[in-house]
Amino acid sequence: MMRLPRLQLNTIIILPVSEIVIFEDASHQHHLEKTDEYLKVVRNFIDKAEKRQMFTPLKTPIPLK
Repeated sequence: MMRLPRLQLNTIIILPVSEIVIFEDASHQHHLEKTDEYLKVVRNFIDKAEKRQMFTPLKTPIPLK
């Protein structure tokens, strides 16, 4: 059984649509070491987010000051 660090647990609580993925045998540069697996996870998350309509487009642009 793996225990998650407190920061990851807080992330799950604060951002309920977040996901934690552990890449076996990879360091902090998993995007370079396991590029195909990393991109698959990111694309899958974006696809699910779009289906949930997590990102709502703005109806009017935000004025720049």
